[in-house]
Formats: sequence, C-alpha cells, structure tokens
Amino acid sequence: MPIDKSLIIWYTTSMTNRSIADLEKKRKKLKLSQQEVANKIGVTLGTYSRWITGKSTPKSAVIQEKISIVLEGLDGVV
Repeated sequence: MPIDKSLIIWYTTSMTNRSIADLEKKRKKLKLSQQEVANKIGVTLGTYSRWITGKSTPKSAVIQEKISIVLEGLDGVV
C-alpha cells in the first residue's frame, strides 16, 4: 500500500508548526528577542517572523533539526 504524500506533508507541517509555537513560548518566557532566537537557528529575523505568523514554514530538514536543537537547549534554561 503506497504512502499518501499529502499525509506526510501534513504531519511534517503540523510538527514544525508545533515546534515553532513551542519555541516562541520559550522565547517569551526567557525574554529573548526574536533576533536572538533567529541567530541561534541561523536564519534572518524576517524568516523567523514569517514562521511565527504562519506566512511560511521551515522547509529544510537542516533548519527543522536546528529548531529542535535550540528547543532542547532552551529546555535546560527554563
């Protein structure tokens, strides 16, 4: 039975959106600027801003992995 590609895309997007929401919550709790978090991930402030407003999502698996690493690092601070 072939895997439905739209289901994979939906799942990946859903997980990424949740990661961005988690990252934004932690950013606010730690009183970090959006620029500081964008720098940690390695993207521009404009890119980060588009992610949190839902205008775009991280497409690269490398960027998604960096988001996970930054989230893990912030877990130790919170």
